[in-house]
Amino acid sequence: MEHLADCYLRFVQDIMEEQIYFIKSRHYRYTNSREVNAFFYQNPEYMEYYMKGLAVSAYLMAPHRQCRSWFKEKVCAQEYPGGGIFGRGSGSRRVLRACCQ
Repeated sequence: MEHLADCYLRFVQDIMEEQIYFIKSRHYRYTNSREVNAFFYQNPEYMEYYMKGLAVSAYLMAPHRQCRSWFKEKVCAQEYPGGGIFGRGSGSRRVLRACCQ
């Protein structure tokens, strides 16, 4: 439990630092997908605490719960004849169905 709390605190701190950076500079710190990929996605230590922090955030924060409720109500409840959102693609149907459960 302490580990999850630490992950959540680091997650929140990182977000706040980036918000402050943006407010002061009026631009994002990372300007292209290569920079973002190198700093975030290719950094296993960062991704471990970020994903755990995000999971805790999704549980604790009302706006995150509201987004999921909206998604389930508006998107998951729809029927899409001929495919639509659950139609052909590269695995999107499986991902979206998992999100709707």
